[in-house]
Amino acid sequence: MAPPQTGSSSAIGLSRSGVAYEVPRDIRCINLFPLGLLATTVIFDLIYLLGGGLIAAPFGWIDWFGIPPGTRANSIDLWHGAGNVVVMLLFVASWFVRHDRPARPVATALVLSFMGAGLALLTGWLGGELVDRLGVGVDDGAHLHAPSSLSRRPIC
Repeated sequence: MAPPQTGSSSAIGLSRSGVAYEVPRDIRCINLFPLGLLATTVIFDLIYLLGGGLIAAPFGWIDWFGIPPGTRANSIDLWHGAGNVVVMLLFVASWFVRHDRPARPVATALVLSFMGAGLALLTGWLGGELVDRLGVGVDDGAHLHAPSSLSRRPIC
């Protein structure tokens, strides 16, 4: 195989077994794409923490005070809220561990992220249990034919 010309759209590589192969330039650029996505996880962690967690927390806090103490809903809401605080702390810890090298995070950062994601699944299920099963945060007059809250029509 002839060496590539200047301005060529490919390059020559050599496999571990010593076999020469041609690598198109487009493929070499695509290999960098996952590293770029990995680096953006830092940005999405911050968006999640500031946008999601900190904005949702006051509303959850208000709902929790509206639930009678000693009920199953109160207990589940406490686990849901406390679990989400731990999720945020895990993501903050992961961000601090990897913010210097977002493209090559250490194992600790990945473990913290996966733990946060797993716990977020559990707390999300608990939140669904609160709304769907226990009716927390649901309007008392809610039903399948209720008018839109934007319509200002009374609930019948």
